[in-house]
Amino acid sequence: MRKRKKSLIVGGWFWTTGPLVLATSTVRAIVQTTRDAKTLKALAKATKGPVLARQLGKQRVLLFPGQFPSTWHQLGPRAGVLVRLAGHSNHEAEALSVDPWAVAERDWKLAVSTVTLDGPADGARELFDAVPRDPQPIAREDANVLPVTLPPGKYVVDHATLGERDFAVVLYRFRAKDELPQPPKGKRVAVQPGPPAILELRKETAALARRLKFVGTDGGPLLACPRSLLPQWHGVYDADGEYVYGSAPCDYDRACDAKGLILSVGKGQALVLEQVSTAFLQLEPGTAYLLFWVGADAGSHVLEAVLSAPSKAWKKQKEVFSMTGKELALLDSAHAGKTKPAYLGELAPGRYTMERMQEYDGEIRVGSELHGLMASALRLTRLG
Repeated sequence: MRKRKKSLIVGGWFWTTGPLVLATSTVRAIVQTTRDAKTLKALAKATKGPVLARQLGKQRVLLFPGQFPSTWHQLGPRAGVLVRLAGHSNHEAEALSVDPWAVAERDWKLAVSTVTLDGPADGARELFDAVPRDPQPIAREDANVLPVTLPPGKYVVDHATLGERDFAVVLYRFRAKDELPQPPKGKRVAVQPGPPAILELRKETAALARRLKFVGTDGGPLLACPRSLLPQWHGVYDADGEYVYGSAPCDYDRACDAKGLILSVGKGQALVLEQVSTAFLQLEPGTAYLLFWVGADAGSHVLEAVLSAPSKAWKKQKEVFSMTGKELALLDSAHAGKTKPAYLGELAPGRYTMERMQEYDGEIRVGSELHGLMASALRLTRLG
C-alpha cells in the first residue's frame, strides 16, 4: 500500500463509508489489529455525528460519520474545533483553513450535544479514519493521524456552518460547560471560505474550441502516442491480432499499471492519461495542450478554464517526454494501434517538459447562464 504524505487533513472522498474516529492511541492500535466482526460492525453504525460510543475495550470513542476531509484546531487545554467539509470540493485545504476564532459567537448553535470522555489524564487523543476492508472498517495504517488534547470530563459541543456550495464547512466546537474559549491576544487574520471566481467565456475561446476533438475510452486509460509507434501498440491483443486480455499479458495491462505519465512503446515513448475525455491543441510551435474534460457542458468551457488558469495553477512534472515523428495520436489504450486512431495532431519531434494544471472546479458564465465546470490539462513545452 502506498504511504500517504503527512498532512493536517484526515479523511477523503474515496473512503466514503467512514467513520472518522476520535480516540486514544491505544484504541487506534486495537482498531488497526482487530478482526472481530462485532466490534468492526459497531464502528460502521455512526450515521450522525458526533456519536459517543463505548465500543472498544473500556474506553469511549467519538464517531463522525463519513470520510469527509476534516482538520482539528486546538483552542486551549480543554477546547478545540473539528472542521469538516460539507460537500465534495477540490479546494479542501483552502476551505478547511477557516479560522475558528473568526466565527462570531452569534453564529454558533450552542450546546447542540454533550459528551463525556474518559481516557488518560493528559487528554492525549488522536483523530484518524477507518475504512471498509474485507469487508468491515479498520483504521488505515497509512492514514494521517491528527493529535487532539481533550482531558477526561464532560463537554458540550457547539455547531456552526460557514461558506456555500463546495466551500461550505461544518464546525464542531468542544468546550467545558459554561466556559467559552478566549481568543488569543493580538490581531487575528480571518481566513473565510469563499466561492471561486466565475469564469467568462470569451468569443475568441469559443471560436478556437471549434478545432477541438475530444476522445474518450471504453473505461481504460487514454494513450497519446506518436503515430510512428502505433504499429507497435497492440492494446488487448497480441502481435497477431488475437484477443488475449485476461489470459496473457498485453499492452493494455501495461497502460493500466503505469506508475507515471510516460510508457515505453517499442523504442519510443507514449503518454498514459487518466480515464477522462481528452483533446489535443497546439496554439503555437513548441507548446501544446492535452485538455481533460472532467465535468463540463461544452468543450469551449474546458478550454476557457485552461487558458484562464494562473501561473500558480501549473505544476511542473518530473518526467520529460520524448516525441518521435511529427504526429501525436489519441486512442483508447485497449485498442490496437494499427486501427485508425481517434485523432491525430501535429507535434514536432523533440523533448518536452510537462506541467499539470490544478483541476478547476467552479462555474463559467455564458451570456446570462451559469454552468458548472471541472477541467484540467497537461501542457507540453519543447526543450531547446
